[in-house]
Amino acid sequence: MLLRVLHGLVVLLIPSVASFMFDNEIVGEPKVDCEDTMLALTFKTRKPFSGRVYVQGLSDDERCAQGFAKNTNQSRRLL
Repeated sequence: MLLRVLHGLVVLLIPSVASFMFDNEIVGEPKVDCEDTMLALTFKTRKPFSGRVYVQGLSDDERCAQGFAKNTNQSRRLL
C-alpha cells in the first residue's frame, strides 16, 4: 500500500518538474539538409538551447549526438 502511494506521488510530481525543466520550444520548422556524407539539422529555439540532440536510440554514440551544455545562441546548425 505504501509503495502504491509513493508511486502515485512520484507520478504526480513528474509533470510539474518536466514543465519547469523544459521552458523552451522550437520556433518555426527545423530544416534538414541531406549532404553526401552527413545530415545537417538547423533549428531555432525561443530561448538559448542548453541540452543534447541525438538520433533516437543512439544517444550513447558520440557520432550520433551533439551536446549544447553552455550554449548561448537561439539558432543551431548540427552537422
